[in-house]
Amino acid sequence: MEYKLIRSKRKSIGIKISLEKGIEVRAPLKASERSINKVIMDNKLWIAETWEKLLKEERGKKVIKYEEGNKLFLFGKLLPIEIRVGSNNKLNCERDKFIFTLVEEIIRDQKTKEIICRDLFENFLRNTAKTYLIDRTIALAKMYNFTVNNIRIKKVKTRWGSCSSKNNINLNLKLIMADKKAIDYVIIHELCHTKELNHSKRFWTLVEDLIPDYKEQQKYLKEVNSYFNVLD
Repeated sequence: MEYKLIRSKRKSIGIKISLEKGIEVRAPLKASERSINKVIMDNKLWIAETWEKLLKEERGKKVIKYEEGNKLFLFGKLLPIEIRVGSNNKLNCERDKFIFTLVEEIIRDQKTKEIICRDLFENFLRNTAKTYLIDRTIALAKMYNFTVNNIRIKKVKTRWGSCSSKNNINLNLKLIMADKKAIDYVIIHELCHTKELNHSKRFWTLVEDLIPDYKEQQKYLKEVNSYFNVLD
C-alpha cells in the first residue's frame, strides 16, 4: 500500500484519504516506523472501504471532461484543470494541475474546445508514457531477468497490455493515468508472458512471486477504468 508520510509536532498517528492526494499518514516527529505500520495495518480495511467509497462518489458526479475545475488522472492522482486564454493552444502540467492555454475563439465553442483539449491531453499522455512506461519496462525486465524486444505505447479500449510470441510488448496509453503500483503490475504481467505465453497456474505463480498483491492491483484498475475514458 503506497502512502505519503507527513511528520509534524502532532501527538498521534492519523490517516487522511483523498482522490487528489491519495493516502496520507500523519505522524509525530519521533514516531517509529513499526508504530506507523501497525496503525496502517489496523486500518487496512477502513482505508480500502474509504477509497472505494470516494471512487463511487466521484463516479456519480456529472462530469464535463475538459472544464475549469474538473480533474484528470495522472499516475493515480486527480489533478485539477485550469483554463487560460493565450495566443496558441498548449498544455502544461505545473504545481499539480493541468493548465490548458487556448485561443479565445476556441474557449467560446464548447464542442471545439473539447476536441482540442482532448488532443492536447492525449499528446501529453503519449509523451509522458513514451518516457516513463518504456523506461520502467526496461528497468523491470533487467531487474527480474526478462528478455524484451520492442515496447510500444498504443491507444486501445480493452486491454492494459499485450505480449507477442516474439516478446514484443504493447502497453495501453491510458495506463499512464494509473497508480504506479498498478503500472508495475501490468508491466510485470506482460513480462511474465515472455516466459509463459498463457494464463496457466505457472503464469499466475510467476506474477504473484513478483507482485504479491496483484489481485489488489487488478481490482484497482477495474475500479478506475471508467475514469480514463477522457480520450474516447
